[in-house]
Amino acid sequence: MKTDSRHRLYSLIAGIMVVWTVGWYVQDGVNNGILTFSILTAFLATAFPNGVLRTWRSRIWVGLLLLIVALSVNLDRIAPPDEQTMLGRTFFYDRIVTFSIALSIGALFWPATRSAVTLLTVGSFPMLLLIISRTNPQTHEALHSPLIIWVSLGLYLLCSQIQNATRPRDKAMSHRQMTEWRIRFGFTALAALLAALLAIPLGAFVPDALRWLYAQGIGRQNSGSSRTDTTLTLAAPPGGFAERMRPLIMIEAKGTPGYLRTRAYRDFVRGTWIPPSSASGLDPLLPEPQTEAEITTYLIPPAALSIPAVADWRVRVMAPHRFDTLGLPQAAIAFQLAEPREVVVDPDDVLRWRQGVSANAFTVFLDDSTWTDDLLGHHTVGPAYPVRNRAATEIDSSYLMIPDHLQAKVMRWAAECEGLSAAVSSRDAMQAVTRHFNRFFQYRLEGPRGKESDLLERFMIAREGHCTLFATAAALMLRSQGIPTRVVAGYLGTERHPVLDQWVVRERDGHAWCEAWDAEAGGWRRVEATPANGLPTGFAPPGSFRAWLEAAGFGWRSMMDFIREHNPLVALAEAGALLYIRMEIFLTTPTGRLLAILLTIGALYLLWKRRQPPTSTLTPEQELKQQLIKAMNQWMNVNISKDLHRQPHETWPTWHHRISPH
Repeated sequence: MKTDSRHRLYSLIAGIMVVWTVGWYVQDGVNNGILTFSILTAFLATAFPNGVLRTWRSRIWVGLLLLIVALSVNLDRIAPPDEQTMLGRTFFYDRIVTFSIALSIGALFWPATRSAVTLLTVGSFPMLLLIISRTNPQTHEALHSPLIIWVSLGLYLLCSQIQNATRPRDKAMSHRQMTEWRIRFGFTALAALLAALLAIPLGAFVPDALRWLYAQGIGRQNSGSSRTDTTLTLAAPPGGFAERMRPLIMIEAKGTPGYLRTRAYRDFVRGTWIPPSSASGLDPLLPEPQTEAEITTYLIPPAALSIPAVADWRVRVMAPHRFDTLGLPQAAIAFQLAEPREVVVDPDDVLRWRQGVSANAFTVFLDDSTWTDDLLGHHTVGPAYPVRNRAATEIDSSYLMIPDHLQAKVMRWAAECEGLSAAVSSRDAMQAVTRHFNRFFQYRLEGPRGKESDLLERFMIAREGHCTLFATAAALMLRSQGIPTRVVAGYLGTERHPVLDQWVVRERDGHAWCEAWDAEAGGWRRVEATPANGLPTGFAPPGSFRAWLEAAGFGWRSMMDFIREHNPLVALAEAGALLYIRMEIFLTTPTGRLLAILLTIGALYLLWKRRQPPTSTLTPEQELKQQLIKAMNQWMNVNISKDLHRQPHETWPTWHHRISPH
C-alpha cells in the first residue's frame, strides 16, 4: 500500500472513530449540530490526509477555533435555557465532553503520529464515559454499552495499527511491529476472555455481598442528598459536631447575622418534628416601565411596597446543594436574585427554592428598626414578627398539639416552672420559661441516650442536653398554657472571618430554638431556652493557616461564579450558534442550495488539482537544494538570535564561520 493511501486510510478510520462516539452522544435528541460538525471535519481530514497542522502554533490557534465552533453547535447542551437542567450537573459534564471532542477533531488534522492517536483516544474517552453512563428509563440498563465499548476499542486499535503502517520501516522494524501487534491482540483477547469468565461468578456474588453489607449496617443503599433531612429528631448531634468547620454561607453585612431560619416545625410525632408539606408561590415585583431590575426582587409579605430604610446583606452560599431554603432572618422584608427563580413560602414563614437547590448568591433587605432591636445583646425573648405567609392568616390549633402520652408530664413540667402559670401576658410566660431553663438546666452537646420517644423525658429528669431538647421542652410547656408555638432549625451566625472580613456561617453553627405566638403584639417571638453557654457563639476561631486557605477557596469560588455568569467562551458560542442557525436557514433557500453546490464543486476541483503531480523545470538536485535552504532558514529563524542571521551577501560557509564563536 502506498504511503498516501495509508495516510488517507488512517484519516478515514480516525474520522469514523470520532463520528462513532459523537453519534451515540447525540442520541439524547437535544440537537445534532455537533454530529454535523464532526462529519464535515472528518470529511475534510480525509480529503487532506497528510496533516495540515504541523506546527504547535497552528495547532493551538486552530484548536481554539474548533473549540468555539464545537461550543456553538452544542450550545443547547452546555447552556440549556431550561433552568431546572441548569441547576443539575449535566451541563457541566457536557462542557467537558465538548472540550474533549474539540481536541479529537483537532487531532484529525495532525500528521499521522502516535501523539495524534493518543489525543484522539484521550479526547473521545470523556464522551464515551458519558454515553455509557446513560441508562434507558424503561429498563434502567445501559444503552448498548457492550456494543459501544467493543466497537470503540476496535476502532482505537485499528487506528493505531494503521498509524504504525504510515511510518517508513525496514524488514526488522516490520517484524518488531508485527510482534507488537500480536502482543496487543493477545492481551486484548485475554482480557476479554477473563471478563467473560468472571462475569457469571461476580454477577452472582456481588449483589449477595452488598446485601450482606447493608444488613450489617456497613454500607448504605441510598446515599441520598447532600442536604440534611427535612425532619428534626431529638437525637444528639453526631460526634465531632463542634469540629465541623466547613463554611456554608458567607454574608457581607454591617451587623451580626444572628438567627437564620432554614426549617420550622409544628407537628411533634414520636420524638420527631415534621415540617409542613404545603407551600404557596411567592411572586416577584412587576417591573415598572422605567426599570427591569425589580423582576428579580421578591417582597416578603406583609411588607409594604414602600420599603422604609433598610439594611442589605450580600449572601453567598458556599454549598448550594445543601440548602433548599433561603435561610433568612425574621427581619427580612425582601430579597433580590441575579435571575428570576421560583420561590415558595410554607405556612411557617420559611422560604424555599422550588427547584430544591439554593442560588449561589442573592441580596437580602431587612427592616432597620426591628433588626437593630433584635441584635442588642443576647435576647432570650426576641421582638414580635407578623405572619409572612398570606395563606396562613390564622394561628390554628395544630400549634397547640401535645402528644397524648406527654400531656400529664408537660403539665407537671409547666407547674414546676416558676411564674409560668401566673404570667399575665404571653411575653411574660415566654420569659418565665427561658429563666427556668437558664437557672436549673445545663447544656451538654451529647445529651441523653435512648429511644427518640423517651429522650425528652430523660432530658427533663437529667436536666442537661442539647439545643433541640431545650427548644422542644419550651414549645410544649408554652403550648400547655394555650400559647401557640413552633420549633425552628437553622444557624446562629456570629463569627467574623479574620481574612475576608465577612460573616461566616459554618456547619457547627447549626442551632434550634422555639418561636411562640404573642397575641397581644400580633406576631411570632423567638424564645431562646438554651443557656448562653450552649449557643454556637463560643467556638474557637479557626487558625490563621485555615483562615487563609478558606479565603483562597472563597476567591476561587467567586472567580468561578464570575466566569460562569460572564463566560466569554459561552458568549462566543452563542454568537457562533446564531451564525450556525442562520446558515442552516440560508441553506434551505434556492440561493443557499446553489451556493452550497458551487462551493462543493470548487472544493472537489481543488482536491483534484492537489492530487495532480506538480510540474517543475528544476532538476532533482536543484529541488533538493531548495528544500535544504528552506529547512535551514526555518531552523535559523527558530534557534538563532536575529542579529546572527545570515545576510543576503553571505555564503553558508562564511555565515557558519562567523557564528561559530557564539
